Amino acid sequence: MLENFLEVMCNKPPSIIVTDEDDAMIAAVKKIFLESTHRLCAWHLQKNVTSNGSEQMFREIFSKWLYVDMEVDEFEFQWDQAADEYGLHKNCWVMQMYEKRHIWASAYLRDKFCAGYRITSRCEGINSHVKKFLTSRYNIVDLVQNLELGVREYRNNELVAQFTSMYSTPVLTTCLDPIEKCPVAVYARVIFMQVKREIDVVGGLNFVSKRRFSTTMVYTTKEYGHPGQNVVTLFDNNSLKFECRCRFWEKEGFLCKHIFLVMKHEHLKDIPSRLILKR
Repeated sequence: MLENFLEVMCNKPPSIIVTDEDDAMIAAVKKIFLESTHRLCAWHLQKNVTSNGSEQMFREIFSKWLYVDMEVDEFEFQWDQAADEYGLHKNCWVMQMYEKRHIWASAYLRDKFCAGYRITSRCEGINSHVKKFLTSRYNIVDLVQNLELGVREYRNNELVAQFTSMYSTPVLTTCLDPIEKCPVAVYARVIFMQVKREIDVVGGLNFVSKRRFSTTMVYTTKEYGHPGQNVVTLFDNNSLKFECRCRFWEKEGFLCKHIFLVMKHEHLKDIPSRLILKR
């Protein structure tokens, strides 16, 4: 099935694949899509940890491992602590999850482009829609016609979204109007709203230090309420190159709040073209 899917897509593999914990599917994805990022559905994992983990505190820390950005060393340290505290070495499901940590833990996926996908909800929604036509009262012609109507609906929604992005202008509401104008011009509306949230929370960052190494400026910032977690962002004024240690751009495909803070300090208005992903 996956080989046929790849053929239909002109042998272009997907960037990100989200599945449940089915071992056969995991093995098939690993075999067919060698270069794709494969991650397990966060919703299914949280549901399963509720039924397999008796401790409320363990369920909370597992949710943290799923969503919170952290280094691999920090994740491994916290896992060892939790394993000793909650006796996880005797829990079969938990140990299986540890073996699969590379495809669900945020620490191992922080530099993988996932376009915001963590769960299979979109796929489940399509499945629910298609199942309406998979009953005995429909013949094959009815099935194909109904599926065609469903595809038309999805394509029409895409056209409406594209028209809205091209021919309407949202109200600028952040305190950084000059920076906010650039995302309006280059991003589709749904992505612009996510970028806007990153600009909004620039006010929640505290500036720590600024150092120069040759042509590179090294900014250190920390988030309000988390005094011990510094984030380093690099900026080269000659090449307009940014690099942030939070790895948000690599994972989501648009700029993080730390880079927007650096743009504010450097009086930059436009996002460098190399940091704008094209459709």
